[in-house]
Amino acid sequence: MALAVWVCAGAFVASVNSVKGAEAGAWETFSTETNADAWAVYDFSDDTVYLPNWQGTPVGGEYVFSWHTGDEPLWFFADTISDVGDGAMLGDFVAEGIQGILVDVVIDSVVDFDQLDCAIGVRNAEDELEYYYSGSFYDDDFGGDGWYSLRFGFEQTWYQFTGTSWIPVGFTPEVLSDVVEIGFRFFPKAGITGPVFAAIDDVKLEPLVVAPVLDVSATATDFRMAFTPAKGTSCAIRKMETSPEVTWEDVVGEGFITGPGEYVFTTPLEGRGIYRVESFANYTPIVTTPPAP
Repeated sequence: MALAVWVCAGAFVASVNSVKGAEAGAWETFSTETNADAWAVYDFSDDTVYLPNWQGTPVGGEYVFSWHTGDEPLWFFADTISDVGDGAMLGDFVAEGIQGILVDVVIDSVVDFDQLDCAIGVRNAEDELEYYYSGSFYDDDFGGDGWYSLRFGFEQTWYQFTGTSWIPVGFTPEVLSDVVEIGFRFFPKAGITGPVFAAIDDVKLEPLVVAPVLDVSATATDFRMAFTPAKGTSCAIRKMETSPEVTWEDVVGEGFITGPGEYVFTTPLEGRGIYRVESFANYTPIVTTPPAP
């Protein structure tokens, strides 16, 4: 697998104490300029870090972007210095059950585009910064110019750069227990003169969706079912209907159940039924607190 060889190891990250740690289901929508300004973009043309441009309208369609200088790459990133979402995007991905990173990206001009990938920075056991890079999406992965939704899963093969070659690696719990940076690198084709821009939106920490453990019991009059939704997930209770065919129907008022803590569902034993609990990823928009005046 061919991967770009531009690497900036350890240039951007310093440890600070966040208000909170990583949260499964954290969702960066860039809804405010404060959220946008907590991110940064590294421009390879002059080895300088800038604030990304914020597209603030229409409401609900906000995103951040930057322009390539000729054929030089751009690297959008969030680190512990900027404290994106008051810390919700970085930290212990293992404890939170985070299984990947989702992002929407703009391919401004597919004929001028080469590849893009995801990069994460972690602290190893020696408290040193290490970078891991996903496999790349290439120009022929896209059908044309426009927005695309991408997934970078931690179950996939990632890579480290030794200075001369790319080494495939698999993530261990130790690696993902202290994530201090996440980012996305855009590489234009060599020799283009532009103007071409890159943009990102809807960065999400994908939760591992697991079925909750059910605690089922009954009294003389009621059926009781208790469970605790996993982090970053929501649950819905469905009831089996058998006529005119077998279907699972929503139970009124039980379609969006989240934690933290245990949830208890009860229903009278009159009119027996069969119930099940379904789990879904639940994404929560994050808010970055403005700096103190």
